[in-house]
Amino acid sequence: MLKKVISNEYLGGNFLNLQYDIDSNVPCCVFGVPQNAKGMIAGNFGKKVLYIVKSQNEASEVIFQMKKIANVIELTGKPEILLEMKVFSAESFNYRLSALDRILNDEEYFAVATVESLMQIFPKMQNFAESTFHLENGKDLTDISKKLVQIGYEKVERVEKAGEFSVRGDICDIVLPNDKAYRIDFFQDEVEKIKILDVRTFRSSGTVESLRIFPATDILFFEKNQKRMKENLKISLVISSTKDEDMKRDELFEKYSNVIDTLDTSKFNGQILPLAETDDIYSYLKEDTVICFSDLHIQENFADILEKEHLARYETLAGEGDILKSQKNQLIEYSKIIKKSKGKKVVGIFNYAVSTKHRIFEKIYNYKITSTPQYVFSDDMLKQDLRNWHKSKYTVVICGKDKENSKFLSKRLNDSGIVCKVENDSDKVYEGVTIVPISYPNGFCLHEAKVVVIGSYDVFK
Repeated sequence: MLKKVISNEYLGGNFLNLQYDIDSNVPCCVFGVPQNAKGMIAGNFGKKVLYIVKSQNEASEVIFQMKKIANVIELTGKPEILLEMKVFSAESFNYRLSALDRILNDEEYFAVATVESLMQIFPKMQNFAESTFHLENGKDLTDISKKLVQIGYEKVERVEKAGEFSVRGDICDIVLPNDKAYRIDFFQDEVEKIKILDVRTFRSSGTVESLRIFPATDILFFEKNQKRMKENLKISLVISSTKDEDMKRDELFEKYSNVIDTLDTSKFNGQILPLAETDDIYSYLKEDTVICFSDLHIQENFADILEKEHLARYETLAGEGDILKSQKNQLIEYSKIIKKSKGKKVVGIFNYAVSTKHRIFEKIYNYKITSTPQYVFSDDMLKQDLRNWHKSKYTVVICGKDKENSKFLSKRLNDSGIVCKVENDSDKVYEGVTIVPISYPNGFCLHEAKVVVIGSYDVFK
């Protein structure tokens, strides 16, 4: 019911006009949207939305807002793109790989990405898709260990964490980058059963009909690419002028040459990714994906800082002979990412009006949206506002957090003479006050459409 009320089709007017322009691939920008309303507004632009924010703090905030009402995907950045695994966070890396898999396969999603995560290069989409394979009962498991190693999984005695697999007799245990673990029973070379596995107890809890296994690395290449990657590696070695630098260069060549020869990338992050085929995020997005930039002018300034910092670090490490020349290409210029969005479904969403004359947008919309007050410590103010909105024929939806709190609030309001209804999953919209057992932090008022959404934290401690 909540998504129905804030859909552009229900809101009508300029909201409906905006939706028409988005569907027609007209780049639009929307002014006047407060921070706490941005996720909810953007989430209704399409079934697939890529929502881009400046920093991880902003990403965490919008994910917290949307996690109960949308299929949220977090497209994280890699915390380190120049140094090796010893200072590398596998958790965020695995989130990134899981996000790419879901963006390629989910029918509907709200993906949240930071500027930095989009600037970092991605493995070639075709290679990622071709490296993903499905298992089901009766499926041939020939060379399963070789296949898993080639797409970044590490073979161990006993699986403990994401990106590991083990083979013991006629059992293969595997933990995907999304931390989901499975036990595959097979007879000879055919799958007999796929079980859900708890890696803490090593007990299975149910079965699945099929399993999609996607890469545990972003360094994806095949035997046909080995020769070209070796040539790229030679070109990428920094020219040295001393014996010590010669030794470093030879060590780098031997180390990465061995990775290319064995196709075993399980112990490496994206340090040699620029040697392989790469893509940007647009290669992973379907045509109907809506790309939404939150405060693009701030993102551009932040991207400039990231680019300068990356170049400075690269020059320092390259001067010491510790990295490859190709590492300079780990970041894509943000201006190129913005320009490449032309011709796609693009929306800029802003807190307030800014100059857009040099940007990609062709049409401007001005909304009058305000944040709702905090009613936690003022029950009387809530009741008075509800009465005023009712007189003005506003539709009011209160996010009641859960069923118990929703029922409690409904009784409290009805006892005060304010007619309200608790609604679960219906698309029907009621006049007056409706309470939905959904958690959404802070609310907002869409004055033009006469719709109010009151957040859970506005009324509950």
